[in-house]
Amino acid sequence: MRADQAAAYLDYETTGQLYAAVSRGEAPRPTASRLRDGRRENVWALESLRRHVANRHEISSDVDIPRESIGSLI
Repeated sequence: MRADQAAAYLDYETTGQLYAAVSRGEAPRPTASRLRDGRRENVWALESLRRHVANRHEISSDVDIPRESIGSLI
């Protein structure tokens, strides 16, 4: 997901706050970058954000979070 979506998911008001948290080690680093309108843009995988939130809030579950499969999108 884009930086603005990742910021909202992690409850930051702006992408600037997200990037500051990433630099302090309080938020996960982007998982990839992509080319959009001729510019590189950082993106985050939903699974990495879910894992970060669960770890940060010490949430554990006996039920595994379903993994997304690219095959299901085809």
